[in-house]
Amino acid sequence: MTLALAIALGCSQSQDDALPRPTPEAVRALIEAEIALGVSATWKQDIDAFMDGVPSGYVIHDESGQLITREQLRANTLRNWAVIPRTLDLTIAVDSLELTSDSVAIIGSSQRWERLMGRPDRPGEDTVLTTQKHRETWRLTKGRWLNYVIEELGGEIFVNGNPYRPSQ
Repeated sequence: MTLALAIALGCSQSQDDALPRPTPEAVRALIEAEIALGVSATWKQDIDAFMDGVPSGYVIHDESGQLITREQLRANTLRNWAVIPRTLDLTIAVDSLELTSDSVAIIGSSQRWERLMGRPDRPGEDTVLTTQKHRETWRLTKGRWLNYVIEELGGEIFVNGNPYRPSQ
């Protein structure tokens, strides 16, 4: 680890270790900064900026048991953005963080995304709000904390303020 990276990570030196150890607070701040880049890219619908923070090997385990790869994420994101004329609100909060090593963190996160979406069957737009809890595995890779695995833990969908239950 370079001295600059150690300073950026807010590392503390232990007597037993030759290398500085990152503090949970510093890692949380760096992960939150990465999340903010993804949120900003979503507001702008900038796929290149969005995908910049998604590493090779990235996967999502969705609630239905499907595995979504990096390539599928890109295609799904572009498909979704094609029917989303505007994001109204998007927040992703880090609810918990466990630093399992100097280069791996497990976080719990909460997402809330409200947006206008085009209707598939008639003209007009609906206001759609989704919430989602995640368990995420982040790794320090080439000086940057990146999210490698997301496990979806559940959430809700509202259309124009009313609960929505997709047909199974």
